[in-house]
Amino acid sequence: MHKVTGESWMGVEVVVTTWAQEQFGDDAAEVIRRVVRAILAAHQSALAAQHASGLEKKFAYGSVWEAKYLNLVAELGDMPGAEIIKVPNTGYFLIKLHGKVLVPFRHASSLSIPISQAKIESVVLRDLAALSVPRPPRQPSLFDFADEAETDTRATPASQQGDSETSPILDENTTFIYIGFVANADSKAVLAAWWGIAQAQAEDGTLTWSPEELPLHIISPDEIPTHVPQPRSAGQIAAFDQGTAPALEVSARPRPVEDPVTDDERQDGPTFADDRE
Repeated sequence: MHKVTGESWMGVEVVVTTWAQEQFGDDAAEVIRRVVRAILAAHQSALAAQHASGLEKKFAYGSVWEAKYLNLVAELGDMPGAEIIKVPNTGYFLIKLHGKVLVPFRHASSLSIPISQAKIESVVLRDLAALSVPRPPRQPSLFDFADEAETDTRATPASQQGDSETSPILDENTTFIYIGFVANADSKAVLAAWWGIAQAQAEDGTLTWSPEELPLHIISPDEIPTHVPQPRSAGQIAAFDQGTAPALEVSARPRPVEDPVTDDERQDGPTFADDRE
């Protein structure tokens, strides 16, 4: 990491590296500060949910990780040139800033797993990144033809396989900046966080990258929002509720169920897994 400058924020120096300045220019210090605050706020939201549940199991902590997307959008959404992206087939959003899409994910629950082994577990996010992040080069076998070994290693994501929800501002020229952090329900603080651009992404989501560590110490506990804020709109930013209202379709009221079945009695039906990233 090569430091190029440092800016003070509430008496704490924000180190701006050469890489960060290349990505965000003069906004780099402010982007770093807001990204760090968003990560810390998401962790606090998850901790609050776990505490409120009163359960020993950590299901509540893991079930609110949508907060990491909402906080990042809310923190960066009012910066000049920011764009909010609806992620296909999900209910959450990402932020695009200076032509870079920021993708937060929880890398691990402890520091025992090196960040060099980071993996994107979400199939949807892996498919999005496949638009521009190549697969690692595959060693040719005896059964490969010569021209097949030189073909483009980028995968064909689900977004190019009939998904009509793909955002028009995502294409093969999009740069994804991954923000990986380590946190768990037994720790009051995020243990560590990094960000960087992947040189490659394996089929299982494993990243080939050399990220830089984010300075979590620059945000004090008093600066962390106690709730998930709503995205602030400014300039080119369109808030989520500023679109055209859909037409309201009214259908006949269905017949009442004469022999209702409670959730405890239900034997089959769809199940839902929480977002493990």
